Amino acid sequence: MKQIVITGLLFLFSVAAMGQQRDRAVEENIESRRIAYLTQSLQLTPSEAQDFWPLYNAYKKEQKALKEKHKDKAESKTKSLDTIFDQDAEYLALKKEYSYKIEKVIGTERTIKLLRSDRKFKEKLVRGLKEKRSRNRSGR
Repeated sequence: MKQIVITGLLFLFSVAAMGQQRDRAVEENIESRRIAYLTQSLQLTPSEAQDFWPLYNAYKKEQKALKEKHKDKAESKTKSLDTIFDQDAEYLALKKEYSYKIEKVIGTERTIKLLRSDRKFKEKLVRGLKEKRSRNRSGR
């Protein structure tokens, strides 16, 4: 009986680990596509890229941390308008802080292009996911 339980638990853990690996692989694929898209869009020189990417990665890391911080509040049904506005203000403050830092590296015009390109990339990603879902549903 013990062996069956242990075997079952090992199976569950391995399935969970495979799911996490797949999620990580998907996340890494998206990030590499984002990097390629932004690199092409911004046309960074090697010198600019050396200064730009650490800033951009730090921004994304802090953005992810904010998202985690607000995760519990996002699931709350008693969320107030003030809470929503406060969270939006935190995201905006972070975006402004890093936009000004990045502007010093690549200039105003390309910083604006970065903000637009980042949004375009997300829109393309969402559109692609919707199309994939649609194809999967119609292919059944």
